[in-house]
Amino acid sequence: MDYFIARQPVFNKKKNVIGYELLFRNGFKNFFNAISSDPDSATMEVIEHYFFQVGLFNLVRDKRGFINFTKNIIEKEIPLLLPNDKIIVEIPKDIDVDEKTLQKIKKLKEKKYLISLDNFVFQKNLLKLLDLADIIKIDFLIVQSEKERKEVIETLKIKYPNCKFLAEKVETIEDFETANKLGYNYFQGFFFSKPKIITGKQIPQNRLIFLQLMKEIGKEDLDFDKIYDIIKKDVGLSVKLLKYINSPFFGFRNEVKSLKHALALLGEHELKKWVSLVMLFGVTPQKHLEMSRFLLVRARFMELLSNFSNNLKMFQDQLFFTGLMSGVDVILQIPIEDILNEISVSNLIENALVSPDCKDNILRQCLNLILYYENALWDDVDEIASNIGLNSNDIANIYMKATEWTDKIFQ
Repeated sequence: MDYFIARQPVFNKKKNVIGYELLFRNGFKNFFNAISSDPDSATMEVIEHYFFQVGLFNLVRDKRGFINFTKNIIEKEIPLLLPNDKIIVEIPKDIDVDEKTLQKIKKLKEKKYLISLDNFVFQKNLLKLLDLADIIKIDFLIVQSEKERKEVIETLKIKYPNCKFLAEKVETIEDFETANKLGYNYFQGFFFSKPKIITGKQIPQNRLIFLQLMKEIGKEDLDFDKIYDIIKKDVGLSVKLLKYINSPFFGFRNEVKSLKHALALLGEHELKKWVSLVMLFGVTPQKHLEMSRFLLVRARFMELLSNFSNNLKMFQDQLFFTGLMSGVDVILQIPIEDILNEISVSNLIENALVSPDCKDNILRQCLNLILYYENALWDDVDEIASNIGLNSNDIANIYMKATEWTDKIFQ
C-alpha cells in the first residue's frame, strides 16, 4: 500500500516554525477504498508506517507534529504510543464527545500531551473540551471579518487565559499582521510566501553578493572565473564554502584547499546547486533557517522529479533552481520581481516564479505540484502528476528522499 504525507509549517509571532501539521493519505484517489472505507484503519496504517518505520523524528525533528485523531483512535489510547514531546493531539470539530471520550482526552492531558481543538466553532460538543485545550485553531477562511476574528479570541481569552490561539488559512501578509495585532499566538497558511513590499529599502551587501551569484548561476553557460571573483570578495563566505566542500557530505579523498580547486571539482551541475545552497545559508537570518530547510526540500523534490519522467530530464538544473527561488523572496524580504530584475534567468524560470496559473510552463507545473503536495491538495497533485507524465505512487517516495537529503545538508 502507498502512503502520502504533507507537512504544513506552523509559525509563531516571530515567524519561527514551532511545529508541522502532518496531513496523511493512503493514496491519491478513492482515499479509503483500500481499507474498507474505514478512516480509523486508514489513520492507524499511516501512523504505523510513518512513525514506526520511517520515524517521527524524520518528519518533525526538534519540532512537534500536529496530528488529527478520530474519536475511536482516542478511545483506544493510540496517541499514548507516541512521545508526548513530539506530537500535539488535534481534536476534530465534528467529534462526538461522550463521557468515555472526555475521560480519554483528560488522560492525555494528565500525561502531558498538548491538546489542540481543530477548526474551532462554538458548538456544544466542543465547549466541554475548552478546559482541556492548550491550542484553539480558528479558520480564517470561515471567520473572515476582523470583527469576528477579534470577538472569538476575546471571548475565549477571558475564561481561558492560558490557552494559545492559532490562526489557520492565513493567506496573506495582511492576514498575518491582523491576526498578530488581535493577539493570535500561532499562524498557519500561505502568508509566508510573499514578503510585504517596503519601498526605499537598501539591499545589504551580503545580499548583493547573493544576487550577483544567482545572476551567474542562472546563466546557461557558467563563467567559473566570474563566480570565483564574486565569492572571494567575502572572506567569511569563502571559508564557509571550503568547510562545506571538505565535509563528509562530498567525500573527497584529499582536502580541497582553494576556491578555484573547489569550483573545478564540482562540475557545472553540482556547482549550480552548491552555490545556491551555500548562498541560501549565507544570507539566511537565524529566524529563517527552518524556511531554508523547507525550500531545500522543495528544490530537491523538483530536481528528483526529473529522474521519474522523460519529459523532465532536460530541465533538471532549472527545476532545482526554480524550487529554491520560489521562497527566497521571503528570506531576503525582497519581492521576487525585484530579485529577478537584478539577476539573469531564462523566460521559462521567470514565468514559473511570477505566474502561478501558467499551465503551459513545465517548471511552474512542477512547482505547483510540490505546493499542492505541501498542503495536501491531493486531487490537484494527481492531476498535475498525470499531465507531466509522473506516476503518482512515486511522489511520496520522492518527497521523503528530498527530506532525507536536506537533513544531511543541515548536518
